[in-house]
Amino acid sequence: MTDDLPFGSSTVVTFRVKTQNVTIVEAKNEEELPLRRWQVELILLDQYDNEIDLDIIQKCKFYLHPTFANHVRLIKNPPYMVQETGWGEFDIKIAGTFKHHSGSFRILHDLLFADDAYIVDYSVEIQNCSLELAKMLKPFYDLDIPENTEIQYPKIKFPWPYVAQLDEDEISDFVQMLLENRAVHSEISNFDRKEPFYMFMGQVPVDEQLRLADFVKEKVAERRKYEH
Repeated sequence: MTDDLPFGSSTVVTFRVKTQNVTIVEAKNEEELPLRRWQVELILLDQYDNEIDLDIIQKCKFYLHPTFANHVRLIKNPPYMVQETGWGEFDIKIAGTFKHHSGSFRILHDLLFADDAYIVDYSVEIQNCSLELAKMLKPFYDLDIPENTEIQYPKIKFPWPYVAQLDEDEISDFVQMLLENRAVHSEISNFDRKEPFYMFMGQVPVDEQLRLADFVKEKVAERRKYEH
């Protein structure tokens, strides 16, 4: 884990998913479905619903139906888009990671063929928006960023060497305290359990970082007092 200066506030942004499809092979009879070429694209909106550059995410994955070859599509640069050919409708999960250790998000989008083109807007909460990400959003969202952010939200130098001195029960208590935090719980809930899970300390709210640091220092101090 690494430290990062948090903005200290949750922020809601709006993602737009644009879907288009065109029939390339007509159905031969009523029991068959036509073959279609379809496209799904993830876009960011500003607070007035204008489409803007999507540069606040580090990467995203589109989870297609398992019948597709390479059904998990990882995209690290815009445009965040998937184009495919198929005949069936299904739910597409879009899972993304925000830049600057500001957490992740998940969108469940219906791929439908009733219309040739349609858009769906999704509100997504960034529960622990870092200062750097907030600055990226500031031109497009009305964010109240304190001028003296560094004083109001101090950067925490976490006592990692002390963590290694905790015993098994104390480590369990430490992890349980971390899991009980709302922001951490949300990260885990949005995570694909089939992949390795990583989380930076900068994604943990500063109050929780302080509480965990105090817990670690207190346990180590108690042990040293007992040993002497």
